[in-house]
Amino acid sequence: MNEKEILIIETAIKLFAQKGFSSTSIQEIAVKSGISKGAFYLHFKSKEALLLAIFQFYIEKFKKEVFLLDNKNLQPKAQFLRQLTGFLKNIIEHHEFIIMISREQSIPINESTKKLIYQLQIEIHESYHKSFRSIFGKNAEPFLWDLSVMTEGILQGYIKVLLFSKENIDLELIAMFIYNRIEAVYKDLIESNEIPVLSQNVMKKIKLKASGLMERGIEDVREVIETMKQALAGMENLKNREDLIVSLEVVEAELVRQTPRPAVIHGMLSNFKDIPLFEAEIKKILSNY
Repeated sequence: MNEKEILIIETAIKLFAQKGFSSTSIQEIAVKSGISKGAFYLHFKSKEALLLAIFQFYIEKFKKEVFLLDNKNLQPKAQFLRQLTGFLKNIIEHHEFIIMISREQSIPINESTKKLIYQLQIEIHESYHKSFRSIFGKNAEPFLWDLSVMTEGILQGYIKVLLFSKENIDLELIAMFIYNRIEAVYKDLIESNEIPVLSQNVMKKIKLKASGLMERGIEDVREVIETMKQALAGMENLKNREDLIVSLEVVEAELVRQTPRPAVIHGMLSNFKDIPLFEAEIKKILSNY
């Protein structure tokens, strides 16, 4: 990725965070980047291609800045705290990117982007597992997934505070606080002879199912939506055509959420209730949700 492409990416991120993906035009991105619209297309074929490049850029940046914080001279606990602090620091430094994702409801995340996000999530959990094995020993093995999911959940709460609060909070203090909570949970799990909820076998099935959905279920629905879009493109006299296209884009965005919201999907598709032409397609989509 060259300097001009990085400039376009960083400019687009700021605009997407301020205005939203759908409301930002390629012309605006080009002007703010100091290039012509034609020059933009020399680097990215479309706004969607730019979005994929943005995810690739920031995910690689995240990996270099967090996963490579590996110091063999540090004890396992100190190493974990260092990476956790680095994770939080990375979030703050790239807050515009995170805000764009958290606020935007109609980002057309394609299959390639979804795979990038899914793989990053797996790598983050694997990093937690490696740390917990080193810190707590072999007794932690049955609880690795439960511990890493709890770590992720606690982190999400603090990330929201860091993104939208003007207060300066000590990141090392947050990292130590989170670690102490996880250590206390682990000790309680051992002492109370708890049975893990997320065993290795359970998570293996979940990972396989998630991987399969990326390849099959979501793509099936996407094909239906694409067919509907093409049909709408030819219905020039339809009064609310543009609104219906936006409704389909919102549904597409919902499909790639970790937990798609059926209410949102049903709500968007209810806009087609007076168009018998799409009755079969709507039923097919709703059968999955």
